[in-house]
Amino acid sequence: MGVFISMTCAFGKSEDEVTKCLNEFFQLENENIGLTDIEVCTRNTSEENYKVTILYPSGFYKWDNASKYISEKLKIPVFSFHIHDGDLWMYLFFEKGQLIDKFNPLPDYWDKISSEERKTWEGKPQIIADKITGVEAFQIKKYLTNWDYDSALRKAYPQDEFENEAWQVIDFMDKLGFVYPSNDGIL
Repeated sequence: MGVFISMTCAFGKSEDEVTKCLNEFFQLENENIGLTDIEVCTRNTSEENYKVTILYPSGFYKWDNASKYISEKLKIPVFSFHIHDGDLWMYLFFEKGQLIDKFNPLPDYWDKISSEERKTWEGKPQIIADKITGVEAFQIKKYLTNWDYDSALRKAYPQDEFENEAWQVIDFMDKLGFVYPSNDGIL
């Protein structure tokens, strides 16, 4: 069994505001987890530029719903990131609770899909750049490419740590200004 990791990355609100909203979500959903069960890391360059990362515990499966809830309630852009079985990383990107972008490098991982559905999973770097201060589309567009099961591993950008595999999400998050919060040796 591979690695399963889920995270929420929220822009523009403090850690206290984001975690308070997340706690409301846990209560509404009758989740048997609380704020002590998550890992949180905040990076900010100014008061309006908070970037909060939440790493959920194993066994929590509502990361997309939690991300959407935070985005809707706090009226901010929020990513829902997922590493699936150590095979791929993917995201849903919400603004004010509405899904505005999504990405999966292996969109037919679970089932064959139509070319139209495949196109919806391409990821749009300009949408992200338009919503996230300090991010330009050219800085992230090489992450948003489909992988070929048979192609060689390669880095999106020379300074990256990871190649086109599940942990590449860490390099992508770094370009967006987020920090992966776990120091427990998962990497």
